[in-house]
Amino acid sequence: MQQTWENYVAEVKELCTSDFWDTLRVLRTQRASCADQIFKKMYTILKRTDLPSGHRWPTSIRSLNKRIKTKAGWFWDNVVHSRTIDLSTFKLPGVHKIEFNFVDPVFVWIMQCKKLIEGGHKLIWKPTSSKNPTGEDIYGGGIQDGLLFRAADQSVPSGGQVALMNLSWDGGVTGVGDRSACPICMQVMNTNCGHKDAVGLVTYLPVLEVSAALKETPEYDDASFHMLQECIKCIVRRIETLAEHGFTCVLGGVKRLLFPRLGAMTLDSKERNKYFGQRSHRACSFCRLRNGRSIFRGSKRQDPDIMRLLFRWANSEAHTQVTISQRARARATLLRHGWRYKRRCRLCDVARICLVHVPQFPRTPFGALCHYERLHTFFIAYCDYTLESLTALVLPNMKNKVPNLLL
Repeated sequence: MQQTWENYVAEVKELCTSDFWDTLRVLRTQRASCADQIFKKMYTILKRTDLPSGHRWPTSIRSLNKRIKTKAGWFWDNVVHSRTIDLSTFKLPGVHKIEFNFVDPVFVWIMQCKKLIEGGHKLIWKPTSSKNPTGEDIYGGGIQDGLLFRAADQSVPSGGQVALMNLSWDGGVTGVGDRSACPICMQVMNTNCGHKDAVGLVTYLPVLEVSAALKETPEYDDASFHMLQECIKCIVRRIETLAEHGFTCVLGGVKRLLFPRLGAMTLDSKERNKYFGQRSHRACSFCRLRNGRSIFRGSKRQDPDIMRLLFRWANSEAHTQVTISQRARARATLLRHGWRYKRRCRLCDVARICLVHVPQFPRTPFGALCHYERLHTFFIAYCDYTLESLTALVLPNMKNKVPNLLL
């Protein structure tokens, strides 16, 4: 596929002049209408001067795409996957199914690795172990010193190397109203740099086109959750397909046999709670929530096997007194442990080999992908919990004297 891409790029490059591609590179962040006006004006200038490059200067983005499809074909048909998501069971007016298209996440990962190498950034393929003078392991020197990279490297067959990936999406502050978009991105984790080239776009999360009134209904929430689960499952399934036997690619002039592993899902609190089906921001995927406030009692860890059994009981059909009681207790237990039984995450339905288990830690649901970022956790804890508690202490007759920022 890499060779096909390189041949395609070379063929497309010959369709226009080098000056045109330089101009397009400058205008790539502008609106298409703005770029069309500039291309058309420059084409007129070239035509007046009788330069031979006039016929190799498209007058618009649309004419450029048409020329590429006609003379070089359309490469993206090789790496773009399409799935149809059925939404008829939710009975939303006018919304019966959604077409979901996405670029192969492994192909995106390879392209971002090439960009990092071209930018002079180093990619890491083997874990290392650093020790202090007393012989104890120390961490913090980079991704290669972490337990995650070591565990991922140990999970691949001999002769192969790990392709560590981070799948993320975030719909916050990406637009206004109905025009907002939620990009789903793939990040290269085989590097210690935080460069933008380490992240590539896989697709955008589809939008349910319904009225504002329907967005407040339970049917819309259920349909949105189902659509999110199916979209992420399609992407993860593609990673899981190559996780057992791997794939070959050429990076930095070296042919490598790589095995994809999903090392992280970097999500904000809102996206994390929605996708993994947590009941609130303070619910934890590592420890169970429990009744009582004693600080001398420790919480038990979440058990993925018990969670799977409880979800099966909570969503099963019950016709006898025993099964009805069992289902009710399972639902109550899941809620107490921090999960919503109607919002079962379907990640583990398709992800098995691509998940990474760190032997030094107990088994964790979802391969420890449901983790918390310290900055967001502290920010939410301070701004929400602390200020809500302070606001509750203010007497009603004094609230008009408290700044609106606190209230």
